[in-house]
Amino acid sequence: MRARPLRTGCFWFIIKIVADMALAGNTLAESGGGMVAVRDGKVLALLPLPIAGLMSGRPVEEVAGQVHSVHKAWEELSCHLEPKSRLGTKKSCMTP
Repeated sequence: MRARPLRTGCFWFIIKIVADMALAGNTLAESGGGMVAVRDGKVLALLPLPIAGLMSGRPVEEVAGQVHSVHKAWEELSCHLEPKSRLGTKKSCMTP
């Protein structure tokens, strides 16, 4: 099994495929931050968090669906981090 890149905020996990890592970083740069799963040059799932790279202005139902998609994609990549717990660890000194 090959390792796959996962990107969340300013943390990289399971980095081995340079082209996928670049795609993950570029995807997050374009979306303003968030969480992404990439495999073989394709974005499997994306949770855009464009407000300071920490928050979304989208409806909660939409964001919940994106969190679920990221979690499912991460599991397919053999990563067992829980996106919801990653969201809970993101801290900011700003209050919107």
